[in-house]
Amino acid sequence: MEEVGEEVEIGELLHIREDIGKNHEHSSFDFHVHQVEYYFVCNLVKEKKIKRLPIQIVTK
Repeated sequence: MEEVGEEVEIGELLHIREDIGKNHEHSSFDFHVHQVEYYFVCNLVKEKKIKRLPIQIVTK
């Protein structure tokens, strides 16, 4: 909901990424950072059918 502004259905876990600041090239700046990210398959609960007209670009 936070990222797309719509209700989502959370599915399968695809990947876990761990970032340990002291182990990479910027360790002098963010050595104290330890971040874990989880990536899931997600789908919109209610798909919106938005009709958009193509944008016409006029150059002179």
